[in-house]
Amino acid sequence: METERLILRVPTYDDFGKLYSVHANPEANIFNPGWKKPSIEEYRKTLDKNIPSRKTAESLGLKYDKKFDNVGGERNVYYFK
Repeated sequence: METERLILRVPTYDDFGKLYSVHANPEANIFNPGWKKPSIEEYRKTLDKNIPSRKTAESLGLKYDKKFDNVGGERNVYYFK
């Protein structure tokens, strides 16, 4: 989904540095009662769990279809068979 000021998409490993800077920032997490600053390695493991690969998605019965890839073919979007 895209607007003039915002692109909503699935995160990728290219986003790691920017995502980590937000998740490790105490000011950005001031209202998150369970927050503790993650180490880079802890956050990398979290990201690994939350960015599924195409192979993983297909092993779960999901199928890639380019016509549902709504941002110029840059992201993998899946739907159930």
